[in-house]
Amino acid sequence: PAQTSAQKVAKGPQAPYNAGWFVTYAKPLLWVLGALIMVAGVWSFVSYQNDKNSAAARDSLYKAKQILEQEMKVLAPPKSADAAETADEEGTDEAAAKKTAKAKRAKPETPKETGAFKKVDVDQTFAKSIPALKKVASAYAGTLSGFQAQILLGNLYMDHGNPARAAEFYAAASEKAPRSIEKLGALAAFAQAKESAGNCGEAVQAIDRAINLGVGSLKGDLLVSQARCYETLKDLTKAKSVYDQVLKELPGTPFARLA
Repeated sequence: PAQTSAQKVAKGPQAPYNAGWFVTYAKPLLWVLGALIMVAGVWSFVSYQNDKNSAAARDSLYKAKQILEQEMKVLAPPKSADAAETADEEGTDEAAAKKTAKAKRAKPETPKETGAFKKVDVDQTFAKSIPALKKVASAYAGTLSGFQAQILLGNLYMDHGNPARAAEFYAAASEKAPRSIEKLGALAAFAQAKESAGNCGEAVQAIDRAINLGVGSLKGDLLVSQARCYETLKDLTKAKSVYDQVLKELPGTPFARLA
């Protein structure tokens, strides 16, 4: 039934239509939603680019390793006549008898540098693989592949008689290591190279940095190396202190037997 004037007056004036909170906050919400969509899009793009970059880095490192493997073949020791003869007669009683007779006549020989650990001119011997590895390390710095390229470069110089040059690459690897575990390995290699080059002062400092990373997988090796360096530096007090630390923190281990 129709309302009377008295009823309308009693209810008071009708409130105008109000769309509520949505009208008030629609624009801010849309801005926030748009921003979230943009952030998600940027993150997806960056993630895609990182994956793409990592794949390219792995591919480049693989190609550099292939070049290195080819150049490493040059260092393989030539097959001796005795080895060839033994191979031809493999499995025969005559071959076994010859081998035994030769072993009895043989005189002890001083071990020679051969193969992977032969002292060579690294830059000349690995004229193709070194530039390839350097390119990976430079183009993909901060990635695992870039880090591995730096370590491989260091290993080439270390294994072939140039620890001072090796230390340069290990240092670079430690600065660009993607995680603490890789940084630990690079610092340990750097310390070993410095010790081999006769620079125990820098080796001790590097070992301190490695231990302070808090990754304990190489702690025994690092502490023993540090104590040995202190002995070389004629600082016997510090050497004894480190050996005592090994005995206390790593009892019953091979490292404790060295302390």
